[in-house]
Amino acid sequence: RWRSIARELREARADLLCLQEVEPEAWDSHFEPHMREQGYLGVLAPKRTRGGGALHGCASLFRASAWELVAQRTCTLSDMLLPDAGRAGLPAALLDEARGKGT
Repeated sequence: RWRSIARELREARADLLCLQEVEPEAWDSHFEPHMREQGYLGVLAPKRTRGGGALHGCASLFRASAWELVAQRTCTLSDMLLPDAGRAGLPAALLDEARGKGT
């Protein structure tokens, strides 16, 4: 399965990629190293169980030649919008390298 996912991500040639339900182990062993080789940097916000364990999470990846990560904050949707939602979110501030503008 990983080979198909990696091929799709490469072929997308996107400046920004947002992925859901990424397991922390898969992030560490596959996504982050492979995408770094492709010129991307990124962060993972794992969703936590009520007991504190990590299930999976949201990943944000960006092409390092086009963007610079200037801030990040891991939060849940309940922090922002929905009480008791328990879902992970990953707001990130990126600086557009070419134009010097942030998002």
